[in-house]
Amino acid sequence: MGTMDAGVIVCLGIGNLRLVLTEHAIWGPQPSLFRKVDIEPFEAKIIVVKSGIGYQVTYGSVAKGVVHADCPGPGSRNVAHFDFQQIPRPMFPLDVDEAMLLTG
Repeated sequence: MGTMDAGVIVCLGIGNLRLVLTEHAIWGPQPSLFRKVDIEPFEAKIIVVKSGIGYQVTYGSVAKGVVHADCPGPGSRNVAHFDFQQIPRPMFPLDVDEAMLLTG
């Protein structure tokens, strides 16, 4: 994997909770990012990352579980967040009820 330009990296903490923020968006939460602020991600009990699938390569094999959040934004996992206007309707999965009636 190539180098990443995360820009300024800040770690905020209270108690045993740490929040790592980057100036620039990065693709996939590399362990080196956490290590730059003295956190060993593979020793943490819980890691939370804003990543649709980028985490899977690095953390997928060691994760005991994954919880996906339904967050708005340009890369949301929930297509209902988008205002599609120029597609034929009904369209699965946007129009689940209507699409299901057509296919029986």
